[in-house]
Amino acid sequence: MMAYAADYRPDTLTNPCSEGTDCIQVNNISGNNDDKISILTIAGQHDWNDQGLNGLFDDVGDVFDVENEDLDRIFDARAASGNDRILIIEECAIAACP
Repeated sequence: MMAYAADYRPDTLTNPCSEGTDCIQVNNISGNNDDKISILTIAGQHDWNDQGLNGLFDDVGDVFDVENEDLDRIFDARAASGNDRILIIEECAIAACP
């Protein structure tokens, strides 16, 4: 699953996100956790059983850890009893973020 800060949507002009407001937050990492522009979340071991009518799209909760399944801006690199992996693709540079 790819996630990006709201101001980096493909259909908008690119503006720096602001730490603590609209950047992506990744909990359980070292350093600043609330300044991420884009991340890639890779699901750990799980069942690939389709449980709905829309393919695996409606089974996000079965594929990703609890904190990473709700499609908000908060993710967890080491959720309790979880096994997702998070790759930080881009974070705010000091000069680029307000």
